[in-house]
Amino acid sequence: MYAKIFFKGIGYYIFSEILCLFLTFSLGLINNMLFRIISIFCCAGIMICLVINFAINCQRDARISGNDNSVITPIITGIAASAAYFILYILLLAAKFGVLPDDFYRIYKLLNAPVINILNFISSDVSISTSGLPELIFMFLLTLIPMAVATITYQLCRKGIIPEDFIFQRK
Repeated sequence: MYAKIFFKGIGYYIFSEILCLFLTFSLGLINNMLFRIISIFCCAGIMICLVINFAINCQRDARISGNDNSVITPIITGIAASAAYFILYILLLAAKFGVLPDDFYRIYKLLNAPVINILNFISSDVSISTSGLPELIFMFLLTLIPMAVATITYQLCRKGIIPEDFIFQRK
C-alpha cells in the first residue's frame, strides 16, 4: 500500500511540475515583476491544491482498505508528497559540495517549477556556489511545504473535515 502512495505522490509531483512550468514560462515572457509575483502565487496554489487532492485520495484509499487507523499512514503520505523535492535537495547539496557540477542549480530550478520564481529571487545565478547557508536553509524549508500540507490535510480528512466539501457545498 505504501508503494502505491509513493508512486501516486510522484505522479502528482509530475503533474504539478508540468502545470507550473507552463504557467511560469508563459508569464515569464512578459518579464514584469508583477507577473512574477502572480506566478509565485499561482504556482504555489497549484502545488498546494494538488497536494491536498493527493492527501484526500490517500486517506480515502486507506479508509476503504482499513489502514486508516495507522499512525504511520499520514506520515508516509507527507513524505510521499515531498519525496521528489527531498531527492532534488539532496542532489543540490551534492552539487554544493562538488560531487555534481556547480550548474546543477539550473536543473534544480527547472525541476522545482512550483517554486522556481522564489528560487530566482533567492539567487538568480545558475550556479549553487554563490548561495550561502541561509539560502540553503530556505530552500530546504520550501521542500517541507508539500509534506506539511499533505499531513495536515490527511489528519483533517481523518477527522471528517474534508477540504473539497468547503468548495463544493450546495447552498
